[in-house]
Amino acid sequence: TAAGTPTPNFQLPTSKPVPGRVNWALGVGDWELQLRRKAIIVGAGIGGLSAGIGLRQAGWDIRIFERSASLRELGFGIGLAPNAVAALAELGVADEVLARAFEPTAGELRRMDGTVLKRATWPRRLLGGPFVVAMRRALYGALLDAIGTSSISAGSEAIGFSISQGRVTLDLADGSRAEGDLLVGADG
Repeated sequence: TAAGTPTPNFQLPTSKPVPGRVNWALGVGDWELQLRRKAIIVGAGIGGLSAGIGLRQAGWDIRIFERSASLRELGFGIGLAPNAVAALAELGVADEVLARAFEPTAGELRRMDGTVLKRATWPRRLLGGPFVVAMRRALYGALLDAIGTSSISAGSEAIGFSISQGRVTLDLADGSRAEGDLLVGADG
């Protein structure tokens, strides 16, 4: 390959190795080969998928374990404040979600019997960015498309974990185990 162009067998490090940690680097000529850190995520909902995308963008290998045998999001709509929309932009899915969302300009607070307690209107961008209402399925679908199903083990219930020598081991209901450097609990 041309000088300065990495080959598929090499990965430039994204951060300096920490002594005593698994993420060490090995110098090869002018290149450094880094052992990638592995994150285990329990839960393939909105939070787990978002964590997975962010960690992957930061250079981590990820594996997501979901108790349910099928990947789906329950519920109807979800309000996304400007900071949530900004976070979705960092994850690379904001445009897809916003294309299928609604930006309200008014709202009501009602009692269970339907009586209006409070009405409010607000100008667009009052909060410093868009406040939108999106279908949970649209948000979940965008996150799932971004992460891909190959990183997800559906029908895998986590029942415990242990930590030893700076590594975490996740115990699954079927008796299998997964090891990693980081465990994220995003299972509701």
